[in-house]
Amino acid sequence: MCAARISYLGLTKEDLKTILRASGVPEEHIKEVEEPQVTWKPLEDLINRTIKPFVEGIFKRFVGDMRKISQNIIEGKLVDAAKVALPYAISAIAATVAIELLQTKFAGFGLDLRKTVDKIDRLISPELIFSALIGVMIGRGVELPGVYLFNSLFTPEIPSEQDIFQMYCEGLITKDEAYRLMRFHGKSDKFTDKLFTIWDFTPSWFAIERFYRYYPPPEDILEEFFRKNRIINPKHKKYYKEYLNWLLIRDEFDRIGGAIRDLYVNGYISEEDFMEVLNYVIKTKVEREAIKQYADIVREKNLLKYYVNKNIYLYRHGVITELELLDRLKDLGLDSDFAEAIVEYEAARKGKEWYPSGETPS
Repeated sequence: MCAARISYLGLTKEDLKTILRASGVPEEHIKEVEEPQVTWKPLEDLINRTIKPFVEGIFKRFVGDMRKISQNIIEGKLVDAAKVALPYAISAIAATVAIELLQTKFAGFGLDLRKTVDKIDRLISPELIFSALIGVMIGRGVELPGVYLFNSLFTPEIPSEQDIFQMYCEGLITKDEAYRLMRFHGKSDKFTDKLFTIWDFTPSWFAIERFYRYYPPPEDILEEFFRKNRIINPKHKKYYKEYLNWLLIRDEFDRIGGAIRDLYVNGYISEEDFMEVLNYVIKTKVEREAIKQYADIVREKNLLKYYVNKNIYLYRHGVITELELLDRLKDLGLDSDFAEAIVEYEAARKGKEWYPSGETPS
């Protein structure tokens, strides 16, 4: 292929060798002129010795100088920033032009430079150096500082809608100023008025509930809360008011409920008295029933304890035997294992070793 192209241009193989010698190509490489992939090895060496270090040097200097450009922009020194940046624009253009000229020069010999150009690209990566990476660096070093600088010069930003409303409520801007700024956000005065209405500051339900535990808010504040707080359905206002009133004394009612339950479970008051107080201090039926069920269980336990202790005392004073004590405990409803354990324990207190079977375990 190489010989055919040379013949087409009127150049002989010797002519090509003469050109390569004049270009400083070593003699051992000239002998391999028949092999294009080897013929271009000197060109690759040339690129590695010259173009590649040149590009790497640009890149290293670019990093340092980009910091200077960025700082100058931030400080408003645009002329100084331009002076530092201008040589790089020229260098980038020069490198691109050099590559094009290199291709044009060798194309005159009728050689297929596609493989060679690919090798150049892989060696110096001009697209990467002068496009993606530099683009990111310029964006961070020039564009972003430029945005900061011009924002400080022209201050195009205005507060957010919520910030405008906050400043209006704090009295930092007038109503007319607030409405004018809202128009920059595309809100008409009609809609701004509606937005300010629903954004109006009212206590949250949590704040009202917590506050109510210490001191009920005035009726007008409470009414405003119910009117503007969207989590409360207006038709449920009566229920919530009643809840808040009960909240004031709920802790005390809980203490009353606990005290009356202790009286009931220990037998100091009747079931009727207990339920009468429970109905007064506990509002929900489900809660009253749960408290009553728990109290009945504790009351039964306390009552059973007296009967168990009574029979134990009779045994301790020799009125009944071990077997009689065991039978009475089972009649009271005690589990067999517990009943037998109690009898064995009480027998041991008397210095006796007693077992239900009458035989000592081996």
